[in-house]
Amino acid sequence: MSNECRGFDVLNQPVKTRMRRLASNLTILVSDDDYRFRQKLVEEILQPLQFKKLIQAANGTEAWNAFKEHRTDLVFTDFDMPGQCGTELLHNCADLNRSEGRLPPLGVIISKYEDSVAIREMLFGLQIQYVAKKTVQGLLDLQTHSSNVTLPLDKQEEERFWNTILNILQWAGDVQ
Repeated sequence: MSNECRGFDVLNQPVKTRMRRLASNLTILVSDDDYRFRQKLVEEILQPLQFKKLIQAANGTEAWNAFKEHRTDLVFTDFDMPGQCGTELLHNCADLNRSEGRLPPLGVIISKYEDSVAIREMLFGLQIQYVAKKTVQGLLDLQTHSSNVTLPLDKQEEERFWNTILNILQWAGDVQ
């Protein structure tokens, strides 16, 4: 049985191949204090893309230490975590890279909070994308904490999610 999540099948083979080619040159850090969510995200969405290197962290402090050691190209992070919140982590990563004459890593905030002006303002000056956690939960058939009901995505939502991932990979490839 394939370890691809069900949403990956909405993509045609040339798109899957392109995504894997882009990902194969990138290192990624994934930080979320929700172990089950992080594992499903990594195993079913990110590993099938075959990144050059994939590092996981259970909180903001671990993520910061991992970033300092590995200098990843992409940082997928939860917004609200112990140690450092996602915005603080992304700002710290950007500041460190800039101090060394490097471009900031691309950030992807995955959060239970709705995409809002307040979140975008906190991330001003960073290269980020925002993905609602409920979107990923729906794609992975995970139950939400608040309702314990799985919210499956329709095909259009799945395609929108994968297009966002493709855009992130293309963006990272251009910056690298």
